[in-house]
Amino acid sequence: MNQRIVEELHQIEAAHGIKVLYACESGSRAWGFPSADSDYDVRFLYLHPREHYLSIDIEHRRDVIERPISEMLDINGWDLRKALQLLRKSNPPLLEWLQSPIIYLDRFEVAAALRRMLTTYHSPIACAYHYLSMARNDQVHPPLKGSEERTDCKRSGATLCSIAVYLYGFSDGMQSSIVFLLFGVR
Repeated sequence: MNQRIVEELHQIEAAHGIKVLYACESGSRAWGFPSADSDYDVRFLYLHPREHYLSIDIEHRRDVIERPISEMLDINGWDLRKALQLLRKSNPPLLEWLQSPIIYLDRFEVAAALRRMLTTYHSPIACAYHYLSMARNDQVHPPLKGSEERTDCKRSGATLCSIAVYLYGFSDGMQSSIVFLLFGVR
């Protein structure tokens, strides 16, 4: 599957005229508890050619690439400019991507540079609100009708991980450490 994911990323590069700098697994596989029917949640950071960033209307241009979910692949990416703006706000999904144990592409040491910036921009308070909200929503709001309902174990695992990150903060390897502590798996 890894080769197929890399091939999909190359197709995205060709179709959009971009360069994928970093791609990783997000979601249950990265957290260490995929179910039998878990899809691959591939997330990536990309860069347009220089002319794109010199454009006068850059604020009005799309800064995400989203592919429809197909054949177990859910692939979405953010422009590096967007990622830098979100890093400044301590965006938890971006922090998770940068610390994912499953890496599909890692070019030009961009991810390493972003990880070094975490010491400046990481806000435990912003992350705490995010994870507490996730835990609350997972337990309070039932899945939408017609949507795939997560298994109770998977849903409870996601909630426990969210609460643990809220209580203990976010650090390198936090997800896999929490999963190991809670479920005895890596």
